[in-house]
Amino acid sequence: MRERFFTSRLRVASYEELNAWLLDRCVAYIGAVCNLAARLCAEAKDGQILVSSRVARAVETVARLEDLGNLELKGLRRPVAACNVTEPISRASAPA
Repeated sequence: MRERFFTSRLRVASYEELNAWLLDRCVAYIGAVCNLAARLCAEAKDGQILVSSRVARAVETVARLEDLGNLELKGLRRPVAACNVTEPISRASAPA
């Protein structure tokens, strides 16, 4: 699932105005998401693709997942529910 930061209603007159809007609304969110992704990548072993529970819900119809429970990841205050993506699901066998 892709988050949308921009809508057709966003109108900016200058680069500075756009930058101010981005800093006001996006930096903390982008930083936390990037940090979580980096920590999951660091935790993954060779051949593993680890995803958060939120990403797992978004891809559960196109990928088989192995629930890993809660992982303690460096730099994060709370354990993170994570899954390992084990294989893609073919379109023919995917639930409707």
